[in-house]
Amino acid sequence: MRKKKKWMSLLLTFVLLVSLCACGGKAETDAKEVEKKEDTAANSQDTEEKVSGEKASGETYLLRAANTNNEDSYSGNLTKMLFDMVAEKSDGRVVPEYYFSGSLGDKSACMEGMLANTIQAADLAATDLAVYEPGWSVFALPFLFDGCAQLRAWNSVGESPTV
Repeated sequence: MRKKKKWMSLLLTFVLLVSLCACGGKAETDAKEVEKKEDTAANSQDTEEKVSGEKASGETYLLRAANTNNEDSYSGNLTKMLFDMVAEKSDGRVVPEYYFSGSLGDKSACMEGMLANTIQAADLAATDLAVYEPGWSVFALPFLFDGCAQLRAWNSVGESPTV
């Protein structure tokens, strides 16, 4: 019994030491994050210079689109297709800049970026938006209506029911 306690205490001590060593690598991570942010800022500045150089022919707008999926995913392809169409329809006045694979952060960081206007578009779901506006929660209720007819009947009540 004493040997078991001795080995358990040694094992716990070892685990604690390993966990403390694992926490010691934070300075390297912070340096990498700062470097990544500087690279992102440099890219943004280059794009803004490119956009501002085109202002002679008309005012242009930079549109930063963040996507947490990779570029070749269904969502990534739709993002590119949508904002390429926006650029085409605006005769080049809107210049899209894509950030894939969560390079600007997770969905809540993207929402914060949209609120601060550092990101103009992101792939968000109703459940992501419900954190900021609880009314979006209604879209996250599965099987709330049996079909389109029931939804239309509910929607034609005349006044907007509170959710």
